[in-house]
Amino acid sequence: MSIKTWFAEHLNPKQWTVKTRVVVASVTALALAGGGVGAAFALRSPAAPVASPSATPTATASPTPTPTPTPTPTPVSLPRTAVADGTVPGWTLADSTELALVAPQVGDAAHGHIALEIDAPEVPNARIAARTTVAVRPGAEYAFSASVRVLEGLPVDSSATLNVGTARVPLPKLDAGWQSIEVTYQSGVEESQTDIALVVEGAVRGLSIDAVSLVDAAGTELVPNGSFEEVEVDWGIRNRALVLQERTATLAVRMAPGDATWRASDADGNEVASGRRALTGGLSALPLTGLEQGYYDVTVTDSSGDAVTAPVGIVDMPGRHVPIDPRIGVQIHAQKDFNAGGPYAAASVGLGMMRTDDAWHVTERSPGSYTFNPAFDTAFAEAAALGVDRLLIVGRTNPLYDGNQTPFTEHAIAAYGRYAAALAGHFDLSAIEVYNEFNIPAFNKGPCGRTAACYAPLLRSAHEAIKAARPDLPVVGGVTGNFDAGWFNELWQAGGLGHLDVVSFHPYQVYGSPEGLTGLLGEARTGMERAGGVKPIWLTELGWTTKTGDVTYEQQAEMVIRSQVTALAGGVERFLWYDLINDGPHREMHEENFGQFTQKIAGVAAFPPKPAAFTQALFISTLAGKEFQSFDDLGVEGVRSAVFSDDETVRYAWSRLGPAEVQYRADGPVSVTNAHGKVELLEPQGGKITVSLTATPVILRGPLGRV
Repeated sequence: MSIKTWFAEHLNPKQWTVKTRVVVASVTALALAGGGVGAAFALRSPAAPVASPSATPTATASPTPTPTPTPTPTPVSLPRTAVADGTVPGWTLADSTELALVAPQVGDAAHGHIALEIDAPEVPNARIAARTTVAVRPGAEYAFSASVRVLEGLPVDSSATLNVGTARVPLPKLDAGWQSIEVTYQSGVEESQTDIALVVEGAVRGLSIDAVSLVDAAGTELVPNGSFEEVEVDWGIRNRALVLQERTATLAVRMAPGDATWRASDADGNEVASGRRALTGGLSALPLTGLEQGYYDVTVTDSSGDAVTAPVGIVDMPGRHVPIDPRIGVQIHAQKDFNAGGPYAAASVGLGMMRTDDAWHVTERSPGSYTFNPAFDTAFAEAAALGVDRLLIVGRTNPLYDGNQTPFTEHAIAAYGRYAAALAGHFDLSAIEVYNEFNIPAFNKGPCGRTAACYAPLLRSAHEAIKAARPDLPVVGGVTGNFDAGWFNELWQAGGLGHLDVVSFHPYQVYGSPEGLTGLLGEARTGMERAGGVKPIWLTELGWTTKTGDVTYEQQAEMVIRSQVTALAGGVERFLWYDLINDGPHREMHEENFGQFTQKIAGVAAFPPKPAAFTQALFISTLAGKEFQSFDDLGVEGVRSAVFSDDETVRYAWSRLGPAEVQYRADGPVSVTNAHGKVELLEPQGGKITVSLTATPVILRGPLGRV
């Protein structure tokens, strides 16, 4: 049974709006600072049942009772909601460097149309997600209530508390149905104002809060904007991300009130789905019902005739989010303003490492004095909050040393090491990379040359200084443009293996056929073995440009799977796509079109995904952490069929030499999904299925075996 079929059979849409009252049975009350009076809660617990009188029974032997099986909980359907880019008056919200997301959530609210969502996959320390301050009378009693949920099908620990003043109310296990928290709060004898706060103490996904209320004895509501209906958002499609789950896909829009229509079209401009919805004029939810997995342009037209179009990727993923895969990452030029917010876009498609490049001449403007780029501090903090690893490239040249050429004197090489150590000591990094493409003329104009013998002293200086500052920080070296076996053999002869933890290169020579990675990786390991040891290999840069006349959007998307499957199958620990966001708007420019996303467009809050971003999310969703097992031997030249497994087996297959037909043994129906999301269900004939392969990879899921 496919995941899609299971959800269709087991998730009951009628449960989407179930709202359950939870009476808090235990509260931790902390002493108030003012007056030393505790904050008291009157707990509304059900009265204990009165026992009925009965005769004293005579003891007799009884058979061993049959254990009652624990019933399997029924999953609650995930509601159609969208997270919007906006602010909430009356509340102070944690920013994206503290928690990954605290933002208005529109659709299926407990009260009105809007709630507040907190998405926090990484929470090393307790954080206040949202806080408001209200005036209270000393020693008075108040009724506090709030509705909460977590966007999960089954109950999970919420890892959060509601704090009223100094009193702490732990949240119970939650699922996607709203639950009401109700307690009585008594202010301290010297308390004239109190904070109401939602505190996140551990990782949570899709924690939602609504209808926050503190009412005095006269029935006066004290909480400003407690149902979050007042939000400040710009006009247009306001989703924080535009790669959405198929079953819950919803747009957050702010357009003219009244009936709005939406239309989704495919790559050929054909309408595939449409709908109509009344908008409030404020932030409204526009469910994309009937829109199946794939990549579309969605146009929303409001009652006044104004329209906005955004590209949207719809993925049939098991949960609400694409799982983060640390093996797959991306380049982000964090110092460029148009990349602000890029880590969220990367995480939205499951990319688990972010690489960016520092400029030495910007960081060290006077000898030994370092000024660190605040854009990097922000980007790295955002990435860390999202659970995305951080890789920083140590920059190349500085006019303070060797005339702004690649360092070649002892003085400049030593300064380069100190600069590398300063970066490692300041930024919250997962790894650091020494130089970028030393062997390429555009990046190295020093008199020493572009040989590995010239690179080795820089690598040694940086490695020694970094390890002195951060012994645990992996140092990535090599970092060549293309793979050059002779260059690396020269580096190993110069002792380079002892001054790096990870080997990197950028194998653009496989641009025409990413399957060529297999041979390059074999060469790289053979060279290291001959030099006395094998280090992990990261491909920290590889991508394809959609420049006019180069690969099409669809071909770029296909290369996502072909390159990443080949790399993982070849034992690469990390593969980083170049790059996340187009560097410019001009289709005719080579360097401006490597992104999986384009730069932002008017009327759309999120980075617009290209088909490659959709395919990236589809690939990581189906990969779901699985490890490579083997290639199928299907007896057809040019065919690749890679097997990845954990508790489920998935195959990625394609033909690089033109159309081909292959057969697999099958014990039941097999779903075949191509790189653009189209799904076909194949029934076995005589215990086999026949699959037609092209350069467009397909994903096979089901009871398959080799033929």
